[in-house]
Amino acid sequence: MKRLCLLLVFLCIMPVATSIADGPEKPDLAIPKGALVIVSEWSLEGDTPRGFSKEVKVEPVQTDLEDNFIRLSSKKSSFGFKKEIEFSVKEYPYVHWSWQARTLPKGGDVRKRDTDDQAGQLYLLFPRFPAKLNTRILGYLWENETPKDTMGTSTAWSKAKYVVVRDKTDPLGTWHKESRNAYEDYKKLFEEEPPELGSVSIYINSQHTGTEAEILFGPIYFTREP
Repeated sequence: MKRLCLLLVFLCIMPVATSIADGPEKPDLAIPKGALVIVSEWSLEGDTPRGFSKEVKVEPVQTDLEDNFIRLSSKKSSFGFKKEIEFSVKEYPYVHWSWQARTLPKGGDVRKRDTDDQAGQLYLLFPRFPAKLNTRILGYLWENETPKDTMGTSTAWSKAKYVVVRDKTDPLGTWHKESRNAYEDYKKLFEEEPPELGSVSIYINSQHTGTEAEILFGPIYFTREP
């Protein structure tokens, strides 16, 4: 797998806390000292974020920018964007991101294959040879019907596990800043040590429920400490 340069940002600010800061204000774009950055400020080349590849399951793909944030809109569609990057989540265990859901797919429920739609999905992919058969996927979801803090296995792929971070009880149109220990989440869900991370993806879908969804993503990065 092609290796990408890991971007280390050295800004003279204190590391972020593990607590979640919510509010309508735009998230802070400052990245902690020593962070491994997936994306700091979003930009587009056509309909695809710079540095990412497009993955389309069901058209159409609808993306645009609001300031330095990317907005994904789904109308009975399913698509996402992947960035290949290799490192150990044991070394950089904490994944941080900001998102703001505006529309949840009505009736979306990850526990049922025919309603498995979410406004926001952040996936960490851990390839093992052969990658098409053995890649482990750890997903963080903004769900609708499935309660937050639920952990489970995808109904479509047994090697895909998920954590519900947000659900329909969380306010829409509000920024939420998240922090998860991906290393510990992986070990808990897969009951093994994680291989090296191979890529990070964001997704949106509403094709199963035949509805609509919309979400914004802010910066995504990893740190050694919370």
